[in-house]
Amino acid sequence: MLVQCTCEQCGAPFFVKRYRIRDGRGRFCSVRCGNHSRITFPPSLPPGASPITGVYAIVHVATQRAYVGATRNIRQRWVAHRKELIRGVSEQRLLQEAWAEYGESAFEWNILEELADLADMTIKEQEWMARLGSLESGLNVPEAGSARHRGR
Repeated sequence: MLVQCTCEQCGAPFFVKRYRIRDGRGRFCSVRCGNHSRITFPPSLPPGASPITGVYAIVHVATQRAYVGATRNIRQRWVAHRKELIRGVSEQRLLQEAWAEYGESAFEWNILEELADLADMTIKEQEWMARLGSLESGLNVPEAGSARHRGR
């Protein structure tokens, strides 16, 4: 039996089988809406917004362990991180392991600092890693912040 529902992401009406609702599914009209609902961008990063250069963190909420990164375009980098993590191919080993163990809903995404000068990016990233302890007890690995990650 089909039941009419409203998509939690876009508000569109759709039909779903009753057992899917009972199983906790049937909340979104499409895979796309389900995927978009999982990552919440701050109001400063709406779709189509100008790129923001800066330092960001992906934080495991329960333990407060963080992965710190820096990029020219935070929104684009978050989307890339998320795709890699979902597919299980992230180069960030500790972050990938935590994501696999706890799932996407256990993490939040934060902008730590917006930067006007690209020359400051590596320095600021390393400052935030030290401040949050992301190398010692967080989700960064020692090679993070190296030149091979620049420009992402």
